[in-house]
Amino acid sequence: MLRPLRDGSASTDVKLARGLAAAGLLLAGCGVGAPGGLDPDFVGTWVGGTSVSAGNFRLGYPTSISVSVDGTSLSVGGICPDGSGTVSARGSGRSASWDGSLTCPLFVDFSDGCTLQVTFTSLSLTLSADGERLDGAGGGTLLGCSAPGPMSAVLSGVPPCLRSGKPCSAATAQTCCSSTCGTADHTCT
Repeated sequence: MLRPLRDGSASTDVKLARGLAAAGLLLAGCGVGAPGGLDPDFVGTWVGGTSVSAGNFRLGYPTSISVSVDGTSLSVGGICPDGSGTVSARGSGRSASWDGSLTCPLFVDFSDGCTLQVTFTSLSLTLSADGERLDGAGGGTLLGCSAPGPMSAVLSGVPPCLRSGKPCSAATAQTCCSSTCGTADHTCT
C-alpha cells in the first residue's frame, strides 16, 4: 500500500504510481489500446472478395465486411455470400481468429442455378502493416450443387476510401478525403 509521508508530501513510490497512471491516461487518449489489444486500424468497412473452395468446386463473391474493435474482441460482419453473418473473433495487434459455427442463408449460384449453403467454422484475420489491407482465411462446409463437403475460404479487402493521413490524388480526394488532398504532401486532410 502506498502512503504519503507524515509531513504531507508524497513518497517516491506515490510519485511513481501517479506518474505511471498519468502516462497510461495519456496513451489511452492518443488511441493506443490496452496492452495486448487489437490494432484500431481494423475498424471500418473493407470491400473486396471471398473465394470458397470445396474439392473441384470454386465460388467467388464480392464482400463488404464491417469490423469493430473492443479491446481484444473483433466483431466481423458481412462474411456470408448474401452480406449477412457476424462473428466475434479474439486476438491482439494485427491478427484475430474465431472458431464456432455460422450457417449462412441459402443462396443460388447463378453460374449453374443450383442452391448452396456455406457454414463457416473458423476464420482468421490479419491486418497489413500499413493498415490498408485485410486478409482472412476460413474453413467450414459447403453443401449443395456438386460440392458437398469441407471447404476453405480466402477473403481480402481494402478500405473503400483512403484514410486521413494516407496518400491520395486529386481523383480520390473528392470522394475519399474528409476535406482535400494536400498538394505539398499528397495526404488526405
